[in-house]
Amino acid sequence: MNFQNLDYFVATATVRSFTNAAERLYITQQTLSGQIAALEKEIGHRLFIRSKPLQLTEAGKIVFNYATGLLRDYRKMQSSLALLNNEGESTITIGVSYPGAIQRLANVISSFRHSEEKPEVQLHFVEQPGDDLIDMLRMGHIDMAIASFPEHDPAFERFPLFEDEIVLLATDSLFRDTYGEAADAVIRELKTTGRFSLLKSCPYVRSARNNIVAHFADRFMEENISLAPIRAEAESFYSQIEICRSGTAFSFFPRMITANILHDESLSPFHVFPLGESARFTIHYGYLKNVTHSAAFTGFLKIADEIHRERMKEAVS
Repeated sequence: MNFQNLDYFVATATVRSFTNAAERLYITQQTLSGQIAALEKEIGHRLFIRSKPLQLTEAGKIVFNYATGLLRDYRKMQSSLALLNNEGESTITIGVSYPGAIQRLANVISSFRHSEEKPEVQLHFVEQPGDDLIDMLRMGHIDMAIASFPEHDPAFERFPLFEDEIVLLATDSLFRDTYGEAADAVIRELKTTGRFSLLKSCPYVRSARNNIVAHFADRFMEENISLAPIRAEAESFYSQIEICRSGTAFSFFPRMITANILHDESLSPFHVFPLGESARFTIHYGYLKNVTHSAAFTGFLKIADEIHRERMKEAVS
């Protein structure tokens, strides 16, 4: 048994898809399937139920629980050994959960570049859905994540970066195609009472991303608009919003995304509906506790911590 096979297995189990795992690992699906098959042969058990999405067998659950710990300890060892040789300091890898979030760390990046804390270090940014970033951070694939972190997870040190909220977007043409002459009355009812069950006749485009927005949307749909037909699934916010812009369906977005993607002149065909306090969430920057970080990353964290403390003082005053 080797660590690469375990790494491939954990990545596949995390995203529950051979295709998505192969893309993340930058290998072919055929190579990934071969590595998983070799691991299954070695341990004498099947690890996956080949369904969509993939499901772990009982043996797969056992291997996953042990493999995540083994890989974490292995990467800690690699990090410690690298420090002895001054290796591993040339790059800091930061995971970003959605476009625009990195702007909130711009002053940290600028201060780091102009400091004496290893200014020659290269910053590498990886864009993935939030839940995938947390898994990558947990397994040591990235140094820091900017994402919505799980509450009260002792594995992470995290600091709030900004708040956002999830909103529902739908075009005027979607309402008119669905409700005809009653469209204006439906829009007024939604804006004044928030009775979103009225949308059960509207087509819906579902986000296929593995993040807080997709999870909230699934729960909101189940609780409020369970009969709405799913017209499509989209892997990116950009595809999702273009489907909505065409008047084909409604969907859910972070308000910051709508501000970044939609210019003022593009907002006119959209109705934006707030979804209440439960739709608010916080984006943090965070990293693994109790691991040996490179000197460069420690310097980056020092600057981030100083700027965070200044922000907190300004917020209090």
